[in-house]
Amino acid sequence: MRPLTMGVMLLLILSLAACAGGPMPPIPTPTPLADILNTHWVLTDTRDGPPPPDIIITLNIESKRLIGNAGCNNYFYWYEIRPDGTWWFPMREVNVALCVDRRMAVEKHYLSLLDASKRYALQVDTLIIQDNAGQELLRFHRQPIFHPDPERLIGHVWRPIEAPDITQDMLKAFTLRFDKTIFTITGPCETLTATYQQQNGRFQTLGMKSEGRIPCNQNEKNAQERFLSLLSQAELFDIQGDRLSLYAPDGKTSLVLNLLP
Repeated sequence: MRPLTMGVMLLLILSLAACAGGPMPPIPTPTPLADILNTHWVLTDTRDGPPPPDIIITLNIESKRLIGNAGCNNYFYWYEIRPDGTWWFPMREVNVALCVDRRMAVEKHYLSLLDASKRYALQVDTLIIQDNAGQELLRFHRQPIFHPDPERLIGHVWRPIEAPDITQDMLKAFTLRFDKTIFTITGPCETLTATYQQQNGRFQTLGMKSEGRIPCNQNEKNAQERFLSLLSQAELFDIQGDRLSLYAPDGKTSLVLNLLP
């Protein structure tokens, strides 16, 4: 048998190296849990592309629990941190409401990626959720920091001073009063009451009914419809001084109101 030449041996070594593949990517250094506790996020991208712009998916990180809205249902994931910095979910709970459009498919896809997550990395105002190898699954943008004060919210009357597509003169016709489980809306065309629940700076309108109508023109009707639409979209609130701000789930401002004396 003829001995291998140096050139043949070199080719053989290179071939074996190619078959072995390149080095595995380094496991990312875990972000300390304290850096992301009590933060609020909105989904901007996934491994398979961003969510539809009209579907808002949120994530709030509490001690021992992730909560948010997956596009249709609220979800609750209890987590534990392993010694290597990865997390796992010993218990999950998702509400069972059904959405008739594509939201259910978007929700299922999001939750499957969250189920597969093991790591997280914080980059200023961006939270990246990763699998165990450090591959990106989900990307979130930080929501504003809110200062809810339920005691200031309840038992007071507020007047809107900022609302998209409603003039300042028209805003003067509205007031909003929060009580413990209901709020009352006074507008140019009718007075309404709604039941709601609030917790940790978030609130959800559960039902709304008219308490009486008054004659009004078309501009007033349009303004009232717009006001009720903005109010129904709001899920977050922030009180600073005598100003109440209501926000949509993606952190965009829905309404800004001042406290009336």
